[in-house]
Parts: sequence; C-alpha cells; structure tokens
Amino acid sequence: MGRLVDQDYLWLRESAPRAQPGRLRRCLPFGLIPLAAAGVWYGFYTSPDDNKQADNTAPTSYVDDTGPGLVPAVAQGPSAASVRPVNLIQPLSQAPGAPTVRRAIADTLTMAPASDLIGDAAHPGWRSVDIEQGDTLSLAFERAGLSYMDSLRIAHMPELGPYFTRGLRAGAHLQVEADTAGRVQNLVYPIDAARTITLTRNGDAFTGDLARKALEHRRAYARGVIRHSFYKDAVAAGLSREQIAQLNKVLSFDIDFGRDIQAGDRFVVAYDELYRDGQRVGTGPLLASALKGRTHDVRAIRYTDPSGHSEYYRPDGKPMQRSFVRAPVDFTRISSPFNLKRRHPVLHRLRRHEGTDFAAPQGAPIRATGSGRVTFRGRNGGYGNMVELRHDRHVTMRFAHMSRFARGLSVGDKIKEGQVIGYVGMTGLATGPHVHYEFRVDGKPRNPQTVKLPGEPPLTGSALAQFKKTATPLVAALDAPSRDIQLADAAER
Repeated sequence: MGRLVDQDYLWLRESAPRAQPGRLRRCLPFGLIPLAAAGVWYGFYTSPDDNKQADNTAPTSYVDDTGPGLVPAVAQGPSAASVRPVNLIQPLSQAPGAPTVRRAIADTLTMAPASDLIGDAAHPGWRSVDIEQGDTLSLAFERAGLSYMDSLRIAHMPELGPYFTRGLRAGAHLQVEADTAGRVQNLVYPIDAARTITLTRNGDAFTGDLARKALEHRRAYARGVIRHSFYKDAVAAGLSREQIAQLNKVLSFDIDFGRDIQAGDRFVVAYDELYRDGQRVGTGPLLASALKGRTHDVRAIRYTDPSGHSEYYRPDGKPMQRSFVRAPVDFTRISSPFNLKRRHPVLHRLRRHEGTDFAAPQGAPIRATGSGRVTFRGRNGGYGNMVELRHDRHVTMRFAHMSRFARGLSVGDKIKEGQVIGYVGMTGLATGPHVHYEFRVDGKPRNPQTVKLPGEPPLTGSALAQFKKTATPLVAALDAPSRDIQLADAAER
C-alpha cells in the first residue's frame, strides 16, 4: 500500500536545525514518548475546555481546527461524545520555547510507526492526484497515499492502460476516490477537453470507459511580425507557450530559431479553437504555419492519413522532417562495420569502432546523409579531416578521413541531404582511402546500417490527392494579404 506522509510532519523533519542538542532537547523526547504512544495506539480525546487548559499548561499540545489530528493527546474530558482530536503539530512557532519543542516533537515522531503518521487516510473520499514532471502513475499514487498494486492494475489495462503510461503527461489532474486503506474505488482522468476516462473498481480489477464529447471547431489565425524575438512576438500575437513549442518543432527542420530569425520576418499560424456548449475549452493542434523572411519562406501543413496518423508536410507533399540515406558515398564495399569491440587495424588493440567504414576511390565525393548544420570542420585527431553535421536536437552525423573539404564549407552552414561536403581520403588513423561515417542519437553512437532513420516518405497517389484538398485552402490563408496582419508588439502588452 502507498503511504501518505503528513505535510506538517515532513516540514518538522526537514526544518529541524542541526544544532548541538542541549540538556532540554536530550530529555524532552523521552518524556514525550509515552504521550505519543498513548495517543497513537489508544486515540484518547479531550474536550474543548480541557484543550484550553492544555494550551496553558503544556505548550506541546495545540488544537488544530483545520484538519485531522496527527498524534492525539491524552484525554482529560469525561466523555468522547463532545470531544475532538488534539493535534500536536499546530503552529508551534507561536508557543513558548517553540524551536526546542519543534525539534523535540520531530525527534519523537520519527520513533512512531510510519502507518500511524498518516492523516488523510483515516478520512476516505475523493482526492486530486497531480502528475508532476517525471512521474509514473505509481509515483503519483505513492505521493497521494494510494495503492501501488492499483497503479499496476490500471497501467496494465488492455485498452486504457497506455493512457496512464506513455500517455501520462506532467500537469494532468486525476480525481480519485479511495478507501481507508488507499485502495482506489473510482478514478476520473480528463485527458483533454474532448476525452475523459472513468474507472471503477471490480474486485481486484478495474472496468473503464473512454467518453468522447463532441466539440465545435472554429478556425483561428495568429499573425505577427518579428520585432523583438520570435517568442515574445508570438505570445503577443495570441499563441500559447505550447503552441509556440509546437511551431518551433515543426519549422525547426528548415529554420534555426537562434540564427535565422531576423527583424521583419512574418509568421502566420492556423489552428482550431475548441468550444463546448458555447464555451471555449481549448485549442487543437496547429493545422498550418508559415514563416517568411529575406532568406527563407517555409510552409507546413498538417495531414492525417486514413489510419489516424498525423504528420506535417510541405505544400508539395514532401515531409517537413527530411529523410536520411544509409551511406554517404558510392562505395565499393564496407571495409569495417560498426563494432564496439573491434581490434584497431593501426593501433592493434581493442578500440570502439563507433561508425561504419565505406571503402571508395581516393577523391570520391562524400555527400551529407541528411539535412543539418555544420558544427565542426577541421582536423580531429585520429579522425583526420572531419565534418560534423547536426540534424536536430537529437541526431548528429560525422564524416571522417577526408582528403579535403568541399569548397566554401564552413561552420554554421546549412546543408541539405545529398550535398557534397568533402572527398574521400585517408587522413588520420587510416590504412586506405575510405570514409568513416557515424550516426549519433543524443550523443550515443548507433549502427548506421540498422538504426531506424527519422523522416517520413513523401505522399504519393491518392494520399497526395487527398492532401492537396486539405492543403490548398490552408496555403491560401497563409498567403493572405499583409493588410490582415496585426503587428505583434510584445513590449506594449
């Protein structure tokens, strides 16, 4: 069973100073042990009048009218019918000798069984479970004092389970009804404005339902001109933080938002606002976007295929995320495959071979296997002459042992897939002319011959025709006259 830890208890433990204990601190915890044990195990009560007397005579007992008692004090009243629990953890900062008393009670409470320190578990009912960054369902349940086994049962439900694993997002709010043991009886999870999951306990399992509510879609546009920064001007144009992040992700295959954005660039975004019963309840995904400037003119259209899979494409049906190729050169053979335990042919000792060697004639052109930006061009130890390209935040590519670089190539240049970046050689630690090619994901080497390459194939046939029907009116809206654009001035808002 998960454990609910009283927040006041946590505060006392975490805020207790690490000072040298005095005589009072050494003695007081032992004097409080009988009091705490009696309250925990026998649950004595005291009357309101006796509470007032206790306030004057024993500064370690204070009545808490705001919540259930943590450790009840010994009862002094004759009847339990007109009594209420006494909480030892009510504002000790207002009591005489508060710092010493706080430390003493904290030390005493750590001696009590953890199960007896649970406050809300004695009061069953509905509670809100907030999903925080990095949470799994079991972590969130443990923090809320709910059953760990129930979190597993829910996560392993055949159809609804994925919503509580891969589909669980930070910021989500679950409403849960539980019994005194923390066993979940009912759960309500509003996934978004249109979908809500409801679970009900059925013995040691759960039954559930995914309810979908019909929403009204109203087309909306956000337009702006870059005057300060893309983020500030996009906010001023009415876009949310989530929409800006999505726009950045969609267009970042062509645009480096740290380098390419300039004052005067114009952006247009089309999306749906969602309404239920006449009330705006949220926004849908970005349907189309465009960013135009002196050096770029990029458009992206969202298309959902018959299976329900959605991707962003250019107006001609090519994917925004450009595809990759497996080999950077027209090679004669693979002279050395990817092998993290290879014996180096020059050093004659075991050394990780984090790429694939393609043997090719001296001087053969080496082409970029994917689009990216040059992050390194120069000599790099055993790599010899090397070029490194960064495709996005995750993927980088290395091309080594070049005889020379492509003319005019320099760090910061944008490279397209298939563009010549250098020529085959044998600089560095090499025994013959070849190109050493590495494909890295989040800095970790992957086998270029087997790794799943990013990107989607271009649309063709009936899929392309259907896409054109969707894209044509959206492209027309993106290219609307500039007189309709409201200048976004973040500094004035």
